[in-house]
Amino acid sequence: MAESSFLWTTNGTGDGTGTGYTQANASDIFEIVSQCFGRNGVAANYLNGLAPSTTGVNNARIATGGALVDGKPYKNTANVDVTIPSAVGGGNTRIDRVVLRASWAAQTVRVTRIAGTDAASPTAPAITQTSGTTYDVMLCQALVDTAGTVTITDERTLAQVDTSEIADLAVTTAKLRTSPAMSVLGRASVSGSPDDLTATVDGYVLRRNASALGFGQITIDSIPNLLITSGKLAADSVIAGKIADGAVDTAGRLASNVVTTVKILDDNVTAAKIADGAIDATAKLANDIVDDTKVGSRVPQFYRRQGGSATNWMTEGASNYTPTTIRVQWGAVAVPIVNGQRSGSAAITFPVAFSDVPWIMVACITSGGANGQLVGTVGSPTASGFTAGANREGTAADVSYVLVWLSIGPE
Repeated sequence: MAESSFLWTTNGTGDGTGTGYTQANASDIFEIVSQCFGRNGVAANYLNGLAPSTTGVNNARIATGGALVDGKPYKNTANVDVTIPSAVGGGNTRIDRVVLRASWAAQTVRVTRIAGTDAASPTAPAITQTSGTTYDVMLCQALVDTAGTVTITDERTLAQVDTSEIADLAVTTAKLRTSPAMSVLGRASVSGSPDDLTATVDGYVLRRNASALGFGQITIDSIPNLLITSGKLAADSVIAGKIADGAVDTAGRLASNVVTTVKILDDNVTAAKIADGAIDATAKLANDIVDDTKVGSRVPQFYRRQGGSATNWMTEGASNYTPTTIRVQWGAVAVPIVNGQRSGSAAITFPVAFSDVPWIMVACITSGGANGQLVGTVGSPTASGFTAGANREGTAADVSYVLVWLSIGPE
């Protein structure tokens, strides 16, 4: 028998054999229980650990192994294949669960499929955990489509020892040396007295000084770039007093986004700790974070303006306003005036629109010549442009005059 379970009433029902249990059964029971902690879960390191897999269409397979199901030892000595019927309905899938089910009525623990419901977005069916009646321990989920393709999700829980039951410092390095958990030290060597111990791990040096607890003091001279990440540092564990001047000087020593403001104590990073030119990218500054009060006397300060509107800068008035974000734009335009006419105009569209009507000034950089004085005008100002006009005293000849314009307004 591939699947068997223990101990049931020996009345001939299920695994409750009418002839009682043998010494071989007792050995199986003790071997499984010795690998487990608590009443439920897969026995660690026993046979193939009841690992779930699929061998093809409409199939889920549970490998050999052992477990405890509500305290009942279970043993499986051969692969158990479970048929997973195809989902029904266009676009539907279904999630079935494969469990170990203890049935007190049948006096067995067996690999059992719990059918789910076909749906466009299916959910896994519930399990039952009622001692003395029916008790399930999860092994895997089996997602199946209408073609019978099965995708397995492992749901096993190993019945391992609860580490909360181990006293602090109860496990020493001598007890871990051959453990898989310490396999990273495969090429490690340890030397020195207990009061001054040095361990070399693949060329990286860990040193325990007499005043340290465990390997409390570590030299990092031989540790390659990026070996220590922010995830291994407690908040505020690195302070400026421990960093030599110029020791942190290149971005190449840090992975992207490794150092966050949460990891830096107030005032720990001073100007003396930053090499000249080490911080040179304006891309790291938030938009508009530097204003005219912070950039020095060589930048003119736009402190107040006067007008009759808080938004339309071309409205007359004597009220004082404090501007926020400001945009400055200017340009030059040719304005033609035909023979016999005293005026001409050209439409100006700002390179970038303002948020409201800006202040606009127009000036002539060519004279009226024989036609007398030339005057530039502003017409129909809006947030996106205006009409530049040129007026002359005379009317002789076709002439094109150049005007320059300047606009300052709300960004």
